[in-house]
Amino acid sequence: MRDKVDELKQALKAKKDIETGQRAKNIGISDPEEESQLQKIVHELEAKLEERESELKKAQEQAQEQAQENQDKYLRLYAEFENFRKRSQKEKEELGRYAHEQVIKELLPILDDFERALSHAEIAQDVKVLVEGLKMVEKQMVGALERFGLKSFSALGETFNPHLHEAMAHQASHEHAPDTVMAEYRRGYTLHGKLVRPALVAVAKKPEGEQTPDNMAGEAEIFSPTKH
Repeated sequence: MRDKVDELKQALKAKKDIETGQRAKNIGISDPEEESQLQKIVHELEAKLEERESELKKAQEQAQEQAQENQDKYLRLYAEFENFRKRSQKEKEELGRYAHEQVIKELLPILDDFERALSHAEIAQDVKVLVEGLKMVEKQMVGALERFGLKSFSALGETFNPHLHEAMAHQASHEHAPDTVMAEYRRGYTLHGKLVRPALVAVAKKPEGEQTPDNMAGEAEIFSPTKH
């Protein structure tokens, strides 16, 4: 585009120079042969100038068409992006609303069994049968939750771990080492290895006044008879 504009400028300058030569001829400083030659050059330059003007106009039209085409492409892409964003937002909302659908489907049969167990409990004469039925429902519940990655863990007898256990009490104990979980009030659970609920526990501590083996050894050494 810039090259064509430069050519157009040069053609205009040449035309101006020729017109200057024509004015010089009119005042008698040019002969007929030179006049014919100059006239020929003028016609050639005028034709070239018209050609360049036509090319420039065509180039400008093409540039405008390209700009309009780019604008149309941008508007189409923007509209597609907006549609994609709205569709993704809708899918996200639906996913959040129905994310637990499969879990609920797994739990509904267990709820049915639990309701039947309660119905039988109202008329049951054998407590043992009732307990067995409730244990079966519990087993079904645990199995369903485990299929979704939920697992329970036992803390009894383990060393207290603040990342897995929540201490509800510290109790003096002669039977358990200090910082050992001696009672569990509520089980802990993990989901695909991630802690979702810590275990509520009671932690053993050393009874007051009780001496550790190291302290007892130290005192024995302090009170031992002096050797001669």
